[in-house]
Amino acid sequence: MHLRTAFGPITLECGTAKIQVDRSWGCPMRQRWGLTAHQQLSPALEDKLAYFATVTGSYEAAAKLAAKVGCPVEDSTIRALVQRLGAQAEAQTP
Repeated sequence: MHLRTAFGPITLECGTAKIQVDRSWGCPMRQRWGLTAHQQLSPALEDKLAYFATVTGSYEAAAKLAAKVGCPVEDSTIRALVQRLGAQAEAQTP
């Protein structure tokens, strides 16, 4: 499993197992950490990038700020993150 963090990319060797609830295969460590099936960014890095997008006002400026503080990421990655978080927020609104 590859994960991008605020400290750089990491690679973890995690086994898969059959999930008892729905009898599907998955990575128990991903579930334990609250990661989605294909999530590539750590939750802490996602928080940081979402904040950067908020304070800078553009995906390009957020990507430049992230690179400046040692977390190089593409502006398209920040855009996808903001879109996903926005959709989650809309789903929670009655």
